[in-house]
Order: sequence, then C-alpha cells, then structure tokens
Amino acid sequence: NTKDIITEKKYISTLRLSISSIANTISMDIENIEDLKVSISEVLNLFVDESEFFEISMDVFEDKIEIEVIAELD
Repeated sequence: NTKDIITEKKYISTLRLSISSIANTISMDIENIEDLKVSISEVLNLFVDESEFFEISMDVFEDKIEIEVIAELD
C-alpha cells in the first residue's frame, strides 16, 4: 500500500511510531525495531528539506517488513 506524505518534520515521529507498531505485530525483536526506527528517521529527514512530498510503501510479511521511500528531489 503506497501513501503520499507531506514532508514535514512533525510527521516523521508519527511514521516512526506507526512502523514500529507494525513491526511489533510480527514479533520483531526490540533491537531490530529500534534499528528500524533510526533508519526510517534518517531516511525521512533527508527528504524534509529536499522534497515537498514523498511516497512510502510497506509490505508486511510474517518475518519481515519491506519499506520503500521515494521522493522527487527539488
């Protein structure tokens, strides 16, 4: 499922929380969830000043989450 998100810092924490909650539902261990949150923050912060919108898509499997972030840079 793909969603367009406005690139504003206030939405990054909401996305991190949502993604970590989903990771928790597939019983991902806490260390991997924390790594995932840091990675998502780093990637999204790259786009905050460089793009008006970005797309984020996520596929959730029994044992993993695949996340793709796409932005059109200015």
